[in-house]
This record gives sequence, C-alpha cells and structure tokens, in this order.
Amino acid sequence: MSEHNPAFINTTATSTVLGLPELMQLIGQHLSLSDLFSGVQVCSTWNNFLIPLLWQTIDTSRKGWLRIFNVHGMKDRASREAIEQSVRLTLAKHGHHIRHLTTRWRVVLDTLSVNGECTKLCSLVVGDIKGANLGPSFTADTAGTTTAISTTTTALANVRLPWSTSESNSYDSSPAKVMRERRVIKQFWTLVLQNPGLVRLCLPSLETMKTLSKDFILDILKSLEHLRDLDLKGTRLNMWALLSSLPKLERLPVYHRDDLVSSRNTEERYTGLRSLNLVFYVQLSDVFKLLEYFPGVEELRIGGVAGLGMKEVTVKERELSLKALHVHHVAHYEDKNVALLVSQCPRLVHFRTSEVLRATRQALWETCYLLETLESVSSVYVSAWRQRRSDDARRRQEGSA
Repeated sequence: MSEHNPAFINTTATSTVLGLPELMQLIGQHLSLSDLFSGVQVCSTWNNFLIPLLWQTIDTSRKGWLRIFNVHGMKDRASREAIEQSVRLTLAKHGHHIRHLTTRWRVVLDTLSVNGECTKLCSLVVGDIKGANLGPSFTADTAGTTTAISTTTTALANVRLPWSTSESNSYDSSPAKVMRERRVIKQFWTLVLQNPGLVRLCLPSLETMKTLSKDFILDILKSLEHLRDLDLKGTRLNMWALLSSLPKLERLPVYHRDDLVSSRNTEERYTGLRSLNLVFYVQLSDVFKLLEYFPGVEELRIGGVAGLGMKEVTVKERELSLKALHVHHVAHYEDKNVALLVSQCPRLVHFRTSEVLRATRQALWETCYLLETLESVSSVYVSAWRQRRSDDARRRQEGSA
C-alpha cells in the first residue's frame, strides 16, 4: 500500500495504519508460508477496518491533521508545493471515506470537488476563510498552472455560478482577491452539489459570497432534504423564506437583527427548529415574539437583552419550552429583563451567562427547579438546586413510608 502514500506520512502514527502489510516484508523471511499468508490476511483486515474510521472525520485545524499533512514543514516554496501535492494524492486516495469535513484549506476543497469521489458527506464546515489565509494551495495563484490545476479548472467549468454585478460594486476588493474567492466559492458549491445527503452545512465567510445570487443559494439549500444544521456566516438571506423551504431545519444562527426580527411578515409557525442563536442584542419583547413563531426551540443563545423593562413586557403569562439558555453579556441594568425571561422557563436545565445578578438568581431559584448546570463568572453554584431536589425526594420517600 505504501508505494502510493506520501513520504511525509511515514513519520506519523497514520503510517502504522496505512502501511501494515509492509511489516510482513520485514519479518516474512522468519515465517513459514502458512504463517506469512495468515499475517498478510490479518494486516489486510486491519487496514480495511481502520482506514475508513481514520478518514471518516477530517478537521484540518486540529493538531493531528496538521501533523499528518506536515503543514509545519512549509519552510520554502518547494516544500509547500510538495506538501500540497501530497495532500492532493492523499485525499484523492482516501477522500471517498470522508463523512465529516471541517477545513479552511483551498487545496482540500479543490481536490475533493474535482475527483467526484467525496459524495457521502454528512457535514461540511468551511466558515472563516480569510483572504490570504485560504490554505496551503500555492500553485493555484501562480501563472503556469500545473496539470492538476488545469484538470480542476476544466471540472469546475461545469458549475456556473450567477454573480451579481450590482453587489460587486458595493464593496472595495482587488480583482485578484475576487477571482481567488470566486474560485473557492465555486469549489465549495461543487462539493455541496456532490453531497445531497448533507445534514450540517457551514458556508464560507468570504466577502465575494455577497455577490452570489441569493436565489441560487436558496435553491441549492432547498435541495438538501436532510439538512438539520445550517450556518450562513456572512451570507444574508430571507430567513423566513429559508425556514419555509427547510421544514426539517433544527439549528440556525442569525447574525443580523434585520434578517429575522425586522423582516417578519408571516404568522406561520416553525415547529422544527430546536436551537436558535441570535448573535446580537435583542429586545426582550422581540425574544418572546420570536419564540411564539418557534414553539419547539429548546436552546436559545442571545448576545444580550436590551430595551424594554418588566412592566412593558408582561402582557400575558407564558411557559416557554427552553431547556438551555445562553445570554452572552448581561449589564446590571439588564438584570430584570433576563430575570423575566428566566421566569418563563420552568423547564430550564442549562443556563450560561457572563454574570448571574441578583434578580436573575432569584428567578432561577423560584422557577427553574430542574437546573443542572450554571455557568458564569459569578460565585453561584448549582449544587443548591441539586440539594433541594435531593431533600424533596427524601421527604417524599419518608412521607410514603
């Protein structure tokens, strides 16, 4: 097996898995023919079992994969190109095993979007790819492209993306950067189209994504029937149209207030959503209104609670289905608003915030009997809630005796 493997892998633990049959070359002369045959069979079975497991999940930001791909050895251009070629060869050989891919490297997207073998992805997370940090793909940005790059260009030509010229003029970016980012975006969507079974998807965080047709993006997302977890990053879509198109969607972060709070023009309820992340300050009244549209939400994350006080919000009694609540930041003057939100969450099990202030702590104690975890910089310990449940259980047991 190892004659096709990149040499740099031989210094890692991965080579033990990929090269086991070659161990027989070292000890074969000391074995009988029957023992040699049995040894080869065992090694082959070992490889057939472990190789798919090894390549099932790839996260190129983790130290293990950085070591496997020997990224720390990129000291000069020659070594970088050699490493890139090794990455391409490795992914071409084992890419069909990948089920979960997290990467910021252009060379990974490039290779997997071209060979057509990576078709069983469950999750694809690209996220924060930034201009000069598009990964160890160096030959793609130079003149005199290699055969591999030419092949890539030909394959990608089959996917045509509708770019908006009006959006292109709304931000300042060099033509070279736009071309690089467009290429990455094309590779990304090519890979998405190869994997209609995606369950989790995180879009690239690139400026040029703003110039891609919103209808095109929405149409592709609609085609992903199994999608449950979607992160749009900087891409802005009509959230209500998106939610209507993806009734099975369970997790959704929202980065801009206007995309969800101010653009509401429907009375439809979306019962499938389980986790909602509002990455901004939001008025408490808007929190309650949104949760009426998402009655199935069990986990809510918000940047902070701003605006209205208790008397202006307590219009009717509510009992929210929230089991987990994370308020990123709480100022002292927002304590009562957070407390009011907590007081509507009797099923709350997990609560996390920057600081548990007086009113919030009281609301947690009076309302959230089932609280299991409490994370903050404050010295408030969840052991009091556990002790109360334990004491109540003991009293019930004594009463029934």
